[in-house]
Amino acid sequence: MRRPRSAYDQSHIGNTALQKTPKAKPGLQGFIKGSKVCALPDTGNSKKVKSCSVVTTDWSFSNRPEETYPIDCYVLPIRNYELILGRVFLAETRTMSEHQERLTACAFSAGDALGFNLLGTKF
Repeated sequence: MRRPRSAYDQSHIGNTALQKTPKAKPGLQGFIKGSKVCALPDTGNSKKVKSCSVVTTDWSFSNRPEETYPIDCYVLPIRNYELILGRVFLAETRTMSEHQERLTACAFSAGDALGFNLLGTKF
């Protein structure tokens, strides 16, 4: 059951789309093709989401932009995150075990803006 929207978490002016306030969470700052991206580290979730497409690209962490990692990104019907880095990628890059300094506070949009999101699972 969806919770009702409150005046606090939405705003609109004229024809402007409704948007919720961004939420700060631990995230990973990095780059995809030179564009800065905040990624959500997802260490596991039992929720299954169907992908409508796959995109292959390179990811680099902001603290080591010269090192790139090829990732397969699955386009998901989730609008809150630009990129979700999956458990396999996080384990193979040792992000959660040996490189926790990569985690920083990121403001993730909770808005209703139309977009696509990516889930990286390939190292």
